[in-house]
Amino acid sequence: TFFDRYIIAIVNMAMIACLAVLLDKLKKDNWFVRFTSWFGIRSLELYLCHVSVRRILNLTGHYTSYVKYEMVMLGVTMVGAWLLHKVTTEIKWDKLQRLVLSQH
Repeated sequence: TFFDRYIIAIVNMAMIACLAVLLDKLKKDNWFVRFTSWFGIRSLELYLCHVSVRRILNLTGHYTSYVKYEMVMLGVTMVGAWLLHKVTTEIKWDKLQRLVLSQH
């Protein structure tokens, strides 16, 4: 009905407020900061790998609506994002070193 949308919106906002309080309390835990930082630092790589892996799985008929394929997608995405971050960081560092050395 018409009011269902408003009820759902209120419930969602209450859940977000609870999550914000929980995250505020968890930010003092070192493991939580390191865990979320890992994802934050690699967010672009995670996105790019996730979209690519999901597309490949869907094209090959392995739909991620099944839990086992979702788990495969998440695992491959995490490893791919880690590798992509390593490679791009090395390339950026190498270019930066060459730039600095060429100025001296």
